[in-house]
Amino acid sequence: MINALINSWRNLRNERFFSVLNMLGLATALSCSAFIALWVWDEWRRDRYFPNAERIVRVASKVITETETFSQAVTSIPTGPTLLRDYPEVESFVRFTDDGAIVRVGEQQFLEEKLLTVDTSFFSIYNYKLKNGDTQTALDEPFTVVLTEKLARKYFGDQDPVGRTFRMMLYDTTGKGAEFRVTGVLSGRPRPSHFDFDMLISFSTFLALEPEAMSEDGWGNNSYHTYLLLKPGADRRALEAKLPGFYEKYLQPIYQKYGVDLRYEFFLQPLSDIYLHSDLRYEIAPTGDAGHLFIFGTVGLLILFVAGINYVNMATARSAKRARGVGVRKALGAQRGQLMGQFLLESVMTAILSAGIALALGGVLEPLFQDMTGKEISLFDERWLLLFVGGVATILGLGAGIYPALTISGFNTVNVLKGNAALPASGGAMLRKVLVTTQFSLSIALIICVLTIRGQMNYIHQKDLGYNKEALLSLRVNGDPAIAEGIEAFRNDVTLNSAYVSGMAVANKLPIGGTGNSGASTVDQSGKKIQSSTYRFFVDQHYADVFGLKFLAGRNFSLEFPADWPTDSSQNFILNEAAVKAFGWESPEAAIGKPFSMWGRKGQVIGVVQDFHFNTLKRKVEPLALLPTTRNFSSIVLRIDMKRPAESVAAVEAAWRKHFPSSYFDYGFVDEKLDIQYRSDLRFGALFGVFSVFSIFIACLGMTGLAAYTAEQRTREIGIRKVLGATVSGLMNLLAKDFLLLVLIAFFIAAPLAYYFMEQWLAEFAYRIDMQVWMFVTAGLVTAVVAFITVSLQSIRAALANPVKSLRSE
Repeated sequence: MINALINSWRNLRNERFFSVLNMLGLATALSCSAFIALWVWDEWRRDRYFPNAERIVRVASKVITETETFSQAVTSIPTGPTLLRDYPEVESFVRFTDDGAIVRVGEQQFLEEKLLTVDTSFFSIYNYKLKNGDTQTALDEPFTVVLTEKLARKYFGDQDPVGRTFRMMLYDTTGKGAEFRVTGVLSGRPRPSHFDFDMLISFSTFLALEPEAMSEDGWGNNSYHTYLLLKPGADRRALEAKLPGFYEKYLQPIYQKYGVDLRYEFFLQPLSDIYLHSDLRYEIAPTGDAGHLFIFGTVGLLILFVAGINYVNMATARSAKRARGVGVRKALGAQRGQLMGQFLLESVMTAILSAGIALALGGVLEPLFQDMTGKEISLFDERWLLLFVGGVATILGLGAGIYPALTISGFNTVNVLKGNAALPASGGAMLRKVLVTTQFSLSIALIICVLTIRGQMNYIHQKDLGYNKEALLSLRVNGDPAIAEGIEAFRNDVTLNSAYVSGMAVANKLPIGGTGNSGASTVDQSGKKIQSSTYRFFVDQHYADVFGLKFLAGRNFSLEFPADWPTDSSQNFILNEAAVKAFGWESPEAAIGKPFSMWGRKGQVIGVVQDFHFNTLKRKVEPLALLPTTRNFSSIVLRIDMKRPAESVAAVEAAWRKHFPSSYFDYGFVDEKLDIQYRSDLRFGALFGVFSVFSIFIACLGMTGLAAYTAEQRTREIGIRKVLGATVSGLMNLLAKDFLLLVLIAFFIAAPLAYYFMEQWLAEFAYRIDMQVWMFVTAGLVTAVVAFITVSLQSIRAALANPVKSLRSE
């Protein structure tokens, strides 16, 4: 065994150039595949760590109106308790609502965005443990919270936080916030899930402040996520089949009472399906995409496949050169099994050395990977991943080495010693051509995919959203009612006394990531009531001007028209084009003056604006109503001077400190916030591009080795051609033309495959690009140029060699 290892090392050392190419290619492939496996694993395992995961379901619903049908992830507050009471299959329930708030600990202020308001049953359903505190009672009382260890250290250092209090602006209208008491500290970090949190707030807090939430009115407020823990052995499908009766018993009578033409079809989503297979309205957080896992998993396997192709190509290509040594060893009594073992040992040794290099490379690249993915995950935290790298390396070594081992060890000893040994003419050459064509096909397909993804992302950035997103600075109110009291004085200060701000508006939400919706209705000429679910924005009279909305008919809200503004039962409305179509009006002009009711108020349509995107471009523009407000807002938006952005922000902050000295200054740019909703797709595109580059790099390493071998095999031919007057360029073309022919064949294989998969990906977007011919042509040309350059570098070296020396050596 030791002798075999020594011989293997000697052979690897004697073939330094080709050994380095093989190990570099395999190491790069193993490192890339390990990162891909880590990312896929982290995405797949979401929600699957919970011990009760198979018994947890989320209650969702399909909403059906006379104009539309859509599905949503939210329900009303009474849903959970009522299902527990009426259906024996339900063991427990928990309700979620997410929020953000300003926390004041002593003199310090913190903006917290990962807050979940939950029932006490959260701990038993999701099996979370507390480091400090009692899970049975921690969230029983109003105004109690449980913190993660990270947040507990942030607020209280090394002191025990249980029993301590802080102020938080949540469900509060006093402007001073409410006092919250810490009743527990979570043990460890929250598990990977479709929801994330740093703080848990007792649901009883909300119920204490809004006791009517459990009344009849509460059934109409669909703003909460409801999860059920089913009893062991309970059939999810059987329970789901009973839910039409739930609707008919509790919701249908209420809708009939108020004349609402609306129907719900409830369904149950398994917990493990939510993150990767759900994209409903009002998800608690952005979800993942099972398609991305499939694509990345495929890319990881293809990268390993390309590296394996390189090894097989090089091993088979160089097998004839080692024939004489094999013949000598066989003449001295070596058995075929011993020779096969020797070659397999060399192959596995190469692969194992490559695995070591791959792990070292992974350690260097890991910070970059974490930054690109936004995930705090490490190759070295997962033992299975280290075994994966070693196992895949061993399998690749054995798999890639078995063909040359069988071929070389089977050479006829007499023929070898006479110098007549070679691989079968058609077998080895044809195998290499097939494998190289496969490599080129993968490279072309990956380039087409990268160009398509980049094209769609560029389209998203450049698409006209129907409003001017540039130079918009947004300030978040974060539930501080003191800001509403002083908003007009602040507006006058920043717009009249500042050269940096040209306009200011307030709204309940930015036009990003969608908004809440309600039932809305009108009456047609025959007196028939027409209803449609309609999104809503609460805005002031400056909103349309600041955002640059285009009016197609009618006018904006105005303080000169008292009827525009809300009273207990009336107000006027501005609609978008989609709403005009949904309610059956022939044109924007036809909608003006028509009766309209929504949000418990009646009025008329006074204006119609051109459709603008208030949701991701994955969704089409849907009916929207703008409702007037001067106090019900959570965002302040200012149009600033972007030629002097730093000075503009500083001027706004100075005015904020002047008017709201105790309020948290929380600002951001609207265009940057827009990018956040596409963060998952941007990361997907960036990762796909990086791994594609590595795949092409590995393919180039293989081409380099094959080109070098081809040139070496044709040394005598090249020498003769040079003596007869062949030019360097002519010799270079001679050696490169075979590879370019393979690129052409690969193009016709790769193009339809890439087109199919990218069309599937683009189908996720309501607004998308069409795949262009130039994407395919570019991918083919880039691959051809890379192949030509890679082969030419080796060809030039062979062509510049002294022909006298090459002929004499022959």
